[in-house]
Amino acid sequence: MFDKLSSLKDIASAPGALKEALQMQRKMKAEEVTVEHGGVEITIRGDLQIKQVKVGGELRNDLRDAFNRAVREIQQVMARKMMGG
Repeated sequence: MFDKLSSLKDIASAPGALKEALQMQRKMKAEEVTVEHGGVEITIRGDLQIKQVKVGGELRNDLRDAFNRAVREIQQVMARKMMGG
């Protein structure tokens, strides 16, 4: 676990590394893809957040929120696994 932490410190202390990482994160968030299949249209951002869900042309915020919650939960699970937990 401490090896992973020291690697993070190395990255953070590198000149401009944090700034570059934040810029990349902003660029990824700005990217969007919209896919339509079987009457369902989903727009997702580069940060894997669902922006919009339409079913039969009807905006479904309940589905958008459910998808985003599922993404957050799996990200938390994976983060814990990566940290050795």
